[in-house]
Amino acid sequence: MSAVRISVDGFVARLTLDRVDKRNALDLEGVGELRDAIRRLAGDRSIRALTLDGAGESVFCAGLEFDDIFRIDGRNNPFTAACDELAVLPVPTVCAVRGGAYGAGADLALACDFRVGTPECRVRVPAVAIGIHYDGSGLARAIRTMGMQGTRRMFLAAETLRAEDLLRIGFLDEISPTTDLEHRVEARVRNLTSLAPVAVRDLKRSIAELASGTAVEWQVLQRVVRSWESADFREGATARADRRAPRFEGS
Repeated sequence: MSAVRISVDGFVARLTLDRVDKRNALDLEGVGELRDAIRRLAGDRSIRALTLDGAGESVFCAGLEFDDIFRIDGRNNPFTAACDELAVLPVPTVCAVRGGAYGAGADLALACDFRVGTPECRVRVPAVAIGIHYDGSGLARAIRTMGMQGTRRMFLAAETLRAEDLLRIGFLDEISPTTDLEHRVEARVRNLTSLAPVAVRDLKRSIAELASGTAVEWQVLQRVVRSWESADFREGATARADRRAPRFEGS
């Protein structure tokens, strides 16, 4: 049975971690499945947004299955690599954090562009408690999202952070009642898929590069110019003048 399920509905892809009996923790084989799924979706130009969630009601993802930690070479952590690949997925991503996110599960959520959590949401990264220095790309992701102090609390102090703390430090964008979580995620996705795909894809990349200090000025400018010359822009302007919803084709 696959540890990761993929479904596509129109412009939206959904990735679901499906190991309820393991609190959706992935073994190394499951991490491989996750990376394969992300790569497959990265090449699908028909997709305009992705949602990520975990099966069951109690835990989004408990990270890497504990026994498999000892099979990892610290110079090449495949779970971190999966998070890195999710972070650069061309389309915007929304994570539904139902219940808990632990260990690398927190990094997986941080690799998404937006996160909606439930009131009972709890996050803890206990790597330092067992003697592990968390990977640099994951720490950089956390700093860009939560700032220095939020990252210190989550990774250096290994605190268990509750929903209100997670909202305050920027890990969560929104706290939703448990019964309304799917609707809130769907609302965000509807908004994202209603926007101009060319501009959205390029903006996501530019924001990430500018935040990490890797942006090249002429490349950012090239994306700006591409948006002004796109059919999407012409359609958006025409729709605005006609007072109707735009019908973007992604070109």
